[in-house]
Amino acid sequence: MSFNKTTLAVSLFFCVILEVLFWQFAHKYAQQKILQLDLERQKLSQISTNILNYKNKYGNLDEYMQRLEERFQLSNKILPERMNQGEFVDFLQKMALENQIKIISLTPGSIQPVYDNSKTNLDSENTEKVADNQERNLIKLPIGIKLESSYISLIKFLESMESSERLMHIEEVSITSEDDGEWLNCSLNITIFALKN
Repeated sequence: MSFNKTTLAVSLFFCVILEVLFWQFAHKYAQQKILQLDLERQKLSQISTNILNYKNKYGNLDEYMQRLEERFQLSNKILPERMNQGEFVDFLQKMALENQIKIISLTPGSIQPVYDNSKTNLDSENTEKVADNQERNLIKLPIGIKLESSYISLIKFLESMESSERLMHIEEVSITSEDDGEWLNCSLNITIFALKN
């Protein structure tokens, strides 16, 4: 009977030792692996959610790329990478023909850099030094235009220029009338802009 008790005690001791070893090595290792896999699952779930949110926001990637391309084209029309004086002169001639205006002369000035003088309240000696440091990445081209037009045609012409996609600034408008008052002689000073290469 004592043999059985000793065997039973030894067996119980080995079982306890095996359980402790199992707990220390197998169970803890498995729990760490489960935690790592759970963290990995959470990361993948977040990535999946981000992808779904992106797809819901932008839809089809091809459509999104098309919209980006359209926005780029529009921004390139507003502020082109080159001055494209020829295209602008063609635009002016087209608008003049559409509005039955006679262009007497087109006189482009010289291309100049655009400076940001809004932050300087200096005398004329220091303005040039500061302007060199505040040069923007833009260039401008002043153009003088003389034309002959009726009042209504001139208004339509100016509205066409205002609704143009190209960034421009009408600096000065001077209008004189002929003897009969039907035709107007108009002088415009326009500045167009482009990105500096």
